[in-house]
Amino acid sequence: MQSQVLTKARVASVRQQLEGLAEVPKTAWNWVVDTEPERWIIYLGRFASEDALERKTAQLEKMELKFVVLDDADLSPGISVGMFKSQAEANQELNQLNRRGLRLARVIKWMNAYKGQRVVVAAMNPDWRKPLEGLGLKWSECSPSEAAGAKP
Repeated sequence: MQSQVLTKARVASVRQQLEGLAEVPKTAWNWVVDTEPERWIIYLGRFASEDALERKTAQLEKMELKFVVLDDADLSPGISVGMFKSQAEANQELNQLNRRGLRLARVIKWMNAYKGQRVVVAAMNPDWRKPLEGLGLKWSECSPSEAAGAKP
């Protein structure tokens, strides 16, 4: 298993928490340097009111589009109707959505790329799952080669 890419500030905190987990041996986890790529979203907002937001979500549901209501201080009240690894991918999807009748959406950069570290647990013991999930990280499966590349 591996966590999401963590910023330098978060690595120190998570390392301290991991070292405090009696159930998970220190030899079970390692760190790997990684880069989180930039992300782009198709954005609708900022809406003038909660009523306007609710009207737009109803419209998106009627169009059978998947969306996320954002709670980001800079973008709220707002909606994302897709997240992408490149601006070109986002623009291509926006063009398709425009043809389906979605108006007033635009592509914005959601997050810049950043270098950080992941926690990697090479061999997961079922007894470790609950304590590791208690760290508040997003865990995903990783390949044996990714796990082998992790360094203490």
